[in-house]
Amino acid sequence: MSAADLLPRNATNLERALADVLSRQPAVPLRDQRDPYLAPAATLPWLAAHHGVRLWFDDWSDARKRDIIAHHAGVHPGYPGERLGEMVGTRLGLQRYLDYVDGSILHSLAYPAPFVVGDHSVGSRRVNQGPFSADYLVLVALTEHAQSLAVGASAVGDVALVPPSPEPVDRALAAARAAKSAATVVGCYFDTRRALNSGDVPSTADAPTTGQFKDRLELSA
Repeated sequence: MSAADLLPRNATNLERALADVLSRQPAVPLRDQRDPYLAPAATLPWLAAHHGVRLWFDDWSDARKRDIIAHHAGVHPGYPGERLGEMVGTRLGLQRYLDYVDGSILHSLAYPAPFVVGDHSVGSRRVNQGPFSADYLVLVALTEHAQSLAVGASAVGDVALVPPSPEPVDRALAAARAAKSAATVVGCYFDTRRALNSGDVPSTADAPTTGQFKDRLELSA
């Protein structure tokens, strides 16, 4: 006996159709459909929307998609009980979002904060900085295009000086937007290398020369 058989004789075709559909057992149990690690891959975008996932790229692996959904749902095995959506507006929240795009925070400056000149603080905040704002120095790995900087026997012309793909930076910025609350202003900087200057102590006996660079690990106040 089906659910449709329990309907009265005057039931409409629509009522009979609904009874038939609603009485069927789903191919995947409802409990599994709501589990980020058991749900069918095709349903992950809808599950992400259900949990309010703020950062999403269609070309991510299913494993990464499941992890960020689980992180928003508070069931990520690596961060038990931690709900990523509740960390929006915090430094740790930004780092968590950057983890999903292979980025990391090297240094940060949050304001209001003392305006530093040398070793001394002046005033109560950085010049021209409003309240609830922060700057971050972010490290991402850039991927060069095929045949970039090709010279000599290699092809020259349009492919000779192809810059690295900006996609890692674009994704890090998307992560920063996802991690930002409406009440904060966030700035991200990606220039993690700078040219040597006369004030730098060279690592060898030779003096710094034009074109040499060193890692930049901090933002300037």
